[in-house]
Amino acid sequence: MTSNLFSQLNRIPLVSVMCLTLAISTFAIPAHGEDSNLSLEQLAQKIAAAERLLENVHVSSHLWVEARSEQTREWSPTGVEISLDTWLDGLPGSKARLDIHEEILEWEDGPAAFSRDSMSVSYNGQTSRLVHHAAGTLDKQNDIRRAEIVPEPHKMLSAPMYRAASGSLFALNYVLADEATSLSNALTNGVKDMIRVDQVEYNGYSTIRIVGGDINGTHIAYWLAPDRGYAIVGYRSVSTSDKSDFRSETRDTVKSLQQVAPGIWYPTEAYREYLGDWPEGIANTRFHYVAHAVEANLNAVNDDTYRADLPVGYFVRDHVAGFQYQVGRSPDLLEADLDGMLDVIHSMQPTP
Repeated sequence: MTSNLFSQLNRIPLVSVMCLTLAISTFAIPAHGEDSNLSLEQLAQKIAAAERLLENVHVSSHLWVEARSEQTREWSPTGVEISLDTWLDGLPGSKARLDIHEEILEWEDGPAAFSRDSMSVSYNGQTSRLVHHAAGTLDKQNDIRRAEIVPEPHKMLSAPMYRAASGSLFALNYVLADEATSLSNALTNGVKDMIRVDQVEYNGYSTIRIVGGDINGTHIAYWLAPDRGYAIVGYRSVSTSDKSDFRSETRDTVKSLQQVAPGIWYPTEAYREYLGDWPEGIANTRFHYVAHAVEANLNAVNDDTYRADLPVGYFVRDHVAGFQYQVGRSPDLLEADLDGMLDVIHSMQPTP
């Protein structure tokens, strides 16, 4: 069940890598301490070292979608929200699993103003699973019990709203996951010329700012905090046109970070704002993400972690194998069930 707002927010074009790879230079960075006088190549190496520290992460979080009034400029809830648990490995665009406990969306042309769903989506590096558990209105839920398996990463895993809900949209390792690359790779593999790097104070952090070039009137900037493992604390993308007054802006602000492992800082509260001349339904909208718990580099994480469960009784459409089936109990469990039934039957027999 989807809404116009949901659909539009998850079709927003991506410009980050294109802007960064337009222009890599060897500017010296006027920073303090050990980051003083780094070339951009050296900065990319330091960012790459920070990225390599993260092996996996588990996040329990919540997302609210808010809208800004044109009159008062105040932000208020739209009623759209997501509660979920997320598992990600350390590589961008790689293994992932979202267990969405509750997703409330505006229900366009539906029987109620909002729909409420629960589902799981995963990608284990080879196939994706989308498992629907329940759907309905805020007042009434119906069991769905169906799933599908596809051979590529499911599009939900790269959609901006779900990435914001997991915090990965704001996190160093995953900020360019949509393009299946890392920030360090984007800096290393770009073309020289149109990038600027400097040090600035930003929202209480001492940061290194990376300003990307110009592609079709789009400029971007990242703010990284070296004393927080080069965590990203801000992002901004501005698009303009030399033929009109068009101006759209995407702005990320990380309000808080948590050290979740040595050298690794993960965002625990952040905003993404869409301002200016976006299409109707996107303009003056923002995501508000809050993490309740974050764990990193867990030993218990394995391939099964990134494979959403297919509970007994669920109907599965497997696009990889090319057939449909209903999940049954395993032979071992069936045998145990039969043994249990026989025990009950024997216990009911009269004693000779």
